[in-house]
Amino acid sequence: MGILTDAAYTPASGSLHTGVTGRTWTGSIDNVTQYGLAFYKTSGGPSGPIITYIRGGGAGSSYTDAKIIGNSAAVGICQVGYSAPPTWDEYTVVCPDLREGGGSWNGGTASSGTDEFGGADVEDVLQIYSAALELYDTGDSQRVIWGDSRGGMMAGLAMARGLTPDVCILRSPLLDVADYDAFDDSTRATIIADIPGFAGANTDTWSELSSRDQDLLKARSVNSKIDQLPTTTKYLVVWGEDDTTIPRSQCETFVAEMRKRGAEVEFQVIREFAHAIGANTGTELAFLACKNFLAKHLT
Repeated sequence: MGILTDAAYTPASGSLHTGVTGRTWTGSIDNVTQYGLAFYKTSGGPSGPIITYIRGGGAGSSYTDAKIIGNSAAVGICQVGYSAPPTWDEYTVVCPDLREGGGSWNGGTASSGTDEFGGADVEDVLQIYSAALELYDTGDSQRVIWGDSRGGMMAGLAMARGLTPDVCILRSPLLDVADYDAFDDSTRATIIADIPGFAGANTDTWSELSSRDQDLLKARSVNSKIDQLPTTTKYLVVWGEDDTTIPRSQCETFVAEMRKRGAEVEFQVIREFAHAIGANTGTELAFLACKNFLAKHLT
C-alpha cells in the first residue's frame, strides 16, 4: 500500500533486548500522522508471526520511550511498572497510535466531523494491518491482531469488515457499547464523545435514547456483528475479575456465540486483575496467558 516508511529505531532511554533490532515506521492516513514500532531479531531481519497491536484508550497507554515494546523499562506489550513481563523477541510487532494528534478515539475530540469512534479508526486498522504485512510478511508469516480495551473493539470491527488473522487476542475488550446501561456515566461519556450525530446524554438509560442513537451504538458493537467474524481465527479473550469498566457478560456472550459458530475460543478470567495494566500479579498472569496462547498457536 506504500503508506508507511521504515527506519532504524533507538530508544531515547533504556535499551532493546540483546539480539533485537528496533524499526520505527511513520505514515499518514487521511492526513493524520500515524506512528508505530516493529521489533524483530537482528539476525535475518523480520521473521515469524506478525502482531498488529491496537492499544486501549487513555494517555497512559501511549507509546513513549518509557512504554514501548522491547524497551528494557517495559519488556513486552505492557506499560512501565510491570514487574516480570514476558519477552517477545521472536515476533514482529507493529503497534499504531491511531488518530493521535488529529482527533482521537481515546476520549479526544473528533476532527473535521469524522467518526473516530468505530469509523475512521477501523479504516486505520485495516490499512495498518495490510501495510504491516506489506513491510514484513515473507509470504508465509502467521498473522495476529491484538486489541486491548477499546483496541479490542477496533480489532473486532475490523474483522467484521473482512480482516482474517490466524490468531486474535482480545484483552479486557469493549465488545458491546450498546450494552449502555452496564456502563457508568464516565464510561458512557467517553463512548459517545466521538460519535457524530449522537444526541443522547451519558446520563440517559438505553430506553431513553432515540432509536437513531441506539442504532449508532449497535453499529459499533462487536457483539452485534458476531455473524460477520471469521471462524477460522483462533481467539483468546482475557478479562480480569477486578475489572469495573468492562462487564464480564460482554466477554461471555462473545465467547458463547463464537463457539456456537464453530470458532475455537479460549476464555481466561484472571484473579486480582483490573482493567488497566499495572505492576501487580494479575497483570503478569494476564500477559502470561497471552504469551502461552501465542506459543500454542504460532510456529
